[in-house]
Amino acid sequence: MTGGYVYRGAALGAAYRGRYFFADYVRGRVWSVALTLNGSGEATASGLIEHTATLGGVSVGNVSAFGVDTDGELYVVSYSLGTIRKIQLADTTRRTTGDIDGDGKADITIYRPTTGGWWTLKSGTSYATYSGTAWGLPGDLPVPGDYDGDGKLDLAVYRPSTGGWWIAWSSTNFATYQGYPWGLESDVPVPADYDGDGITDIAVYRPSNGTWWVLKSSTNFTAYASYTSGAPGDVPVPGDFDGDGKADPATYRPSTGTWSALTSGSGYTSPVSLDWGVLGDVPVPGDYDGDGRIDPAIYRPSTGGWWIAWSSSGYATYGGYAWGLSGDTPIPADYDGDGRLDIAVYRPSTGGWWVLTSGSNFTASGTFSWGLAGDVPIYHRP
Repeated sequence: MTGGYVYRGAALGAAYRGRYFFADYVRGRVWSVALTLNGSGEATASGLIEHTATLGGVSVGNVSAFGVDTDGELYVVSYSLGTIRKIQLADTTRRTTGDIDGDGKADITIYRPTTGGWWTLKSGTSYATYSGTAWGLPGDLPVPGDYDGDGKLDLAVYRPSTGGWWIAWSSTNFATYQGYPWGLESDVPVPADYDGDGITDIAVYRPSNGTWWVLKSSTNFTAYASYTSGAPGDVPVPGDFDGDGKADPATYRPSTGTWSALTSGSGYTSPVSLDWGVLGDVPVPGDYDGDGRIDPAIYRPSTGGWWIAWSSSGYATYGGYAWGLSGDTPIPADYDGDGRLDIAVYRPSTGGWWVLTSGSNFTASGTFSWGLAGDVPIYHRP
């Protein structure tokens, strides 16, 4: 075994602070455990979590040492591969987007525009119980995310008519809320973790001029940054394309199938582009292979096909999966809690959820019935 450190950073969120990280040198696997002290000062370990997938899966190699930086973030040293990798959550832009009950899995949740109701079938109870909360007005858009850093979904809506963001905090069991004016009527909400603190930032994309306006959570939503990346007709697809733990401003151009990401790791000076898609495809980006970087992916409504370019191969290889029918809505999320996105669709005609799990290498599936006509699944793309 290779000993490590107790996590004291911020990027992984409050749920990981105080956890002890360690590795198995021979098997090439990385874990963390929670430590609890009793009255006599003795520590008890519990809540084992494996992080191997977020560091590259089987390619993590033999971990010989851990490191810690000035921000308290942790790194693993692979003796056999000669690499140093930062410990981070797979797909930092959507890591808790759907986890309302805090069990590390996306819950089955719909937003009802007619009433502003959020209805959740909880994975933490094996989908045996549900919750309902009213949060929103007709015309509002659901913009779920972890805005308070407690590792659970906050109920949030964007009001295009006023440019207002209204967030009900999960850390207070939705008893308190906050409103932020941020956007214009024609703006597109694009919440993600752009500053790398493990908390969702409030952000909008302005289609008229391709600008991104980000209100940073790391400043308690008091300071902002702006970027230019996009042209009229482009679809915003923010995500961590370069693996530095920060969401990059990125767009998908439906007319050409071109992806373009302005990477934070380059200081927002070097865009990365890839042609992946044809006219009519729907972009469904996410970390499907568990390497901590976004995989460009598209859903083809005409055939129900998913086509994923693997970031772990430098986009040199891809996977294709048949999963969906005409009229289905793609809703990728981490339903099985393995740190990778699952392929999934919502069927508005029946309220059915169809999930092809990444934990089974996309060979096993689960189905759920949750939704009425007019309901919106909170993971819908775009």
